[in-house]
Amino acid sequence: MLRDNPEIAVRMMRKLSRRLRETDELLRGTTLFKNSGTPVSREIPTPALQVPAEGPEKLIHTVSGMEFPLSTGPETTVGRKDPVTGIYPDVDLSPLDAQRSVSRRHAKLYRRNNKFFVGEEIGTMNATFLNGNRLETGIPSEVVAGDELRFGVVVMRFQLP
Repeated sequence: MLRDNPEIAVRMMRKLSRRLRETDELLRGTTLFKNSGTPVSREIPTPALQVPAEGPEKLIHTVSGMEFPLSTGPETTVGRKDPVTGIYPDVDLSPLDAQRSVSRRHAKLYRRNNKFFVGEEIGTMNATFLNGNRLETGIPSEVVAGDELRFGVVVMRFQLP
């Protein structure tokens, strides 16, 4: 099955990697034993709050006009949230995607100097399109103001300030 569907293996590795990171963070944040070996605290730290992206660049949903600001950092993750697995992308398209065609980690927008690029993430089930052209997984393409991006069935327009 894994030979025929390598994306399954990628998803399994992502999930296991995320679980390992979360467990490691839990163990680092919890003081279970003093030097004497006596348990001190078994509190589980609360996860960090999701901070919405607040950059001046935006993705605008062409049908509803909803605006989604990009992150001010070098990368912005586009996808849909999944509270069960703890995946919260910078740009959450869940409200626009009743068909769940957008993957949890669908694509990334990269800021390099004064240019922007979009790249489809590995394991994305439904394609990513730039101006009607399908993107190859892992190969970033330059995006300019006014370009149309499609994540699954969700159509967005890239806008600069």
